[in-house]
Amino acid sequence: MLQYLVMYAFKIARLFILAIIITYFCGCIWYLVIKAYKNEDDKTFWYEFNMEDKSIVERLIVCWYYSMTTLTTVGYGDYYPKSNTEIFVAVCYMLCGVVFFSYIMSSVIEIINNQQKKMSLEDKS
Repeated sequence: MLQYLVMYAFKIARLFILAIIITYFCGCIWYLVIKAYKNEDDKTFWYEFNMEDKSIVERLIVCWYYSMTTLTTVGYGDYYPKSNTEIFVAVCYMLCGVVFFSYIMSSVIEIINNQQKKMSLEDKS
């Protein structure tokens, strides 16, 4: 029983690490987009949220937070896209987020179902 518990804990931890890596790289892509398309005349994410005044670590955290809220379908609160280019990228993130979230949830459900099947087989024997 302990062996199964450790195995399932490892699988769930692996999914958690995968989620962190994916959202981190999506945050890096978001940072490249907002830096490439910043425009002082048109209010963009870069100028709206004073990214030029933040350190590189703070920028990374803001972009990572933005990608996490977008990909997990939590929604926006403090940070949101401003320009048409940013809105387009955000829509692409949302579409990818549905796939990403569905994969994570189906993997967790599969792990739980496998555990229940193995436990019921052990009870029968």
